Amino acid sequence: MPREIDDLLPFVLPYAPKCPDLVAIPKIRDAARRYCQTTRIWRESETMTVSSPECIGISTIPDAALVAIEAAILDGTTLEPKTVGWLDSELPGWDLYEENVAPARYITQLAENTVTVVPKATGSLTLRAILKPSLTAYTVPDILVENHAVAIGKGAAAELLMLPDPDWQNPQLALVLRQDFEREMSEAKSRAQRGQQQARTRSVGRYL
Repeated sequence: MPREIDDLLPFVLPYAPKCPDLVAIPKIRDAARRYCQTTRIWRESETMTVSSPECIGISTIPDAALVAIEAAILDGTTLEPKTVGWLDSELPGWDLYEENVAPARYITQLAENTVTVVPKATGSLTLRAILKPSLTAYTVPDILVENHAVAIGKGAAAELLMLPDPDWQNPQLALVLRQDFEREMSEAKSRAQRGQQQARTRSVGRYL
């Protein structure tokens, strides 16, 4: 369930109580984006319609940007996530193919919040995706507030305290908070890789 990004302010402003909310919120957004990009803790499953002419599906998850696709199924067929660079190298002209000239095999991303099926095909697409807040997000997933607010607050505060404003500038504290943020982010990444079932880590998936 989405939460207002303002819900993270109490974890930032104690370090810079004179900092206006309008200055703090962009730093919170940036810290949350980096945290999700690194830890890959925000996962969502979504079913969307892929339609002609470009055979593109559009995500409807609010305030989210795609980090990676873990799994994709189009009308019962499993698709393999690939980068645009890989497709250009291994499947020259892939973006010029007509629809339905060959069975769909891959999925890629050409623009934020969209995915493209390759070769072109239409149908019902189910994705399991790793996400991060978008560049303009005003909400964040509940998991960030409930489980990771302290770490994100430190990351945002570290950047705030480096700003050249005499009311809250504090480079020494900023360095400490940045180190804490990096450490807690690394620990969260390890936990996410193991999963709550405490499985041994291994390499999985291909990322866009």
